[in-house]
Amino acid sequence: MNSKAKIDIPEILDVIFQYLDRRDQINCLHVSRVFYAAIIPRIWRSIVMPSSNQDKKTFPSIETLERFKPYIQALSFTEVLPGYVALRGFNQLKTLSLYNSYDDGFDTEEDIDKVTDMALIGLGGFITAHSSTLQDITIRIYGISEVETEPQTDLWRSLAQCPQLSRLELSEMWVPSESFPFFLQTCVKTKRLILANVILSTQSELQYQSIGGISNDSLDDILHTEPQELILSITDTAYIGDELNAVQGYNYGMTVRCLPRLKSLYVNGRSAEFDEIFLQELSKSPSSFPYLESLEIRRSNATDDNLAGFLKKLPRLSNLMIRYHRGPLSLFCQALQSSQACESLRYLALYRCYNVTSAVVQSVLENCPKLTSLYAKVVTMTDVARGREWACRDLSYLHVLISTRNQVDDQDPVSKEQFAEMQRLVFARLGKLTKLEHLNLTSYTAIDFTGGKTVDLRLEAGLDQLSGLVNLQSLTFGGDMEQQIGVQEVRWMVQHWQRLKHLVGTLNGDDSVIDEMKATLKASDISITKSIHIGGM
Repeated sequence: MNSKAKIDIPEILDVIFQYLDRRDQINCLHVSRVFYAAIIPRIWRSIVMPSSNQDKKTFPSIETLERFKPYIQALSFTEVLPGYVALRGFNQLKTLSLYNSYDDGFDTEEDIDKVTDMALIGLGGFITAHSSTLQDITIRIYGISEVETEPQTDLWRSLAQCPQLSRLELSEMWVPSESFPFFLQTCVKTKRLILANVILSTQSELQYQSIGGISNDSLDDILHTEPQELILSITDTAYIGDELNAVQGYNYGMTVRCLPRLKSLYVNGRSAEFDEIFLQELSKSPSSFPYLESLEIRRSNATDDNLAGFLKKLPRLSNLMIRYHRGPLSLFCQALQSSQACESLRYLALYRCYNVTSAVVQSVLENCPKLTSLYAKVVTMTDVARGREWACRDLSYLHVLISTRNQVDDQDPVSKEQFAEMQRLVFARLGKLTKLEHLNLTSYTAIDFTGGKTVDLRLEAGLDQLSGLVNLQSLTFGGDMEQQIGVQEVRWMVQHWQRLKHLVGTLNGDDSVIDEMKATLKASDISITKSIHIGGM
């Protein structure tokens, strides 16, 4: 029988070491040979190399790295040190990161260029030597000059030669014209690409097509390959002027058109010139983006028609988030109704798009049958009551102010009886959303305290029509100071909404009944608060 202690079994040791910090792991090296053999691969799995101006005792020597390189799977540089990037034979290396800045400590741009070129030469050679194993690469070289140099071409060529590369993150870099074919080849095959302030050189449309290989004849073959995720984080910086932003809008638009396997796109732009040209080029694409499922556009200044044009190219869109857009999005909504995306959309967030009209929100509710989450500013009770039935019966999260204000005007007066009837119609619509988990009736959040006047949450007004919301976990009506919810309503909620955990808002202005209502809620472990945001965004 094997007398070996159970704690010496490598599989058990590996589990134990997961709960030890690096210092404790190092101390365990001296326990036994078995401990040493089991913990060395874990200690050397991921190594971070400080910069040369830090204490050299804090990072391993070249000789030490050479000795333990068979165990290293992730290597991170804060500076490209020539001796270290000259090393070869990291046969397990999967992740490589470089976070570097060459814009401090030099008198002239020529000095920066020289040091940057040396870094690129060393880094390109290191990547080429380990191209067969590298899967994840992050490069941030601040201060890199916008000139076409051979070292830059070498770097982009080395990236294109990594067959297993699945994630690439680039920040504050320049892709010169000579390097662009290698850059685009890398983009086409990488599953996850993050570009932040990466300046692209301009190519002709013919060059984009020849580099990307996106002819309609080859599209069918491309569609049978695995989709990819592309994240573009485009932000305005001091060295990117408005004119260049417009140029970059074209460059990025044409580049994205070369990625028919695109699955997810995130754009964070603050330049009107960039946004307009970027989406214009995407809307002009001769083919669609058949794999694109998730689209997030933040702080966009693009026009409504360009957003609408791009939407028509997205037959499988399921997640859409538009943040801080100033337009009404009416054309965008019309395009949504007429496109295949209307049938596939599951998540829609129009966050702080204050000019989006009630009619647009009502149209979404009427025409998107698979929608499970909706975040928008407002839909009026009149539009809901006079509109068609809501198609989105699978909604689990609804965050929209259902406004009852300004329902009476000179041109179309509404009597009290009509008002009450419209309110009951709103409750009827809500009552059919039996999968609702989070219902925010006032568009009230921890960021936006304004809320608004919504439907009367009393049984006599129609609350009883919501008895089917058995999955409801939170109800928000914050900002509506006119609610007159009483003890009877609270008891009804406890009885019918047995999964309810949170109420957000002012129940009643009458202090004489507040204590009894709070006691009833507390007995069922339901919280009541005025100033927090529950669920969703």
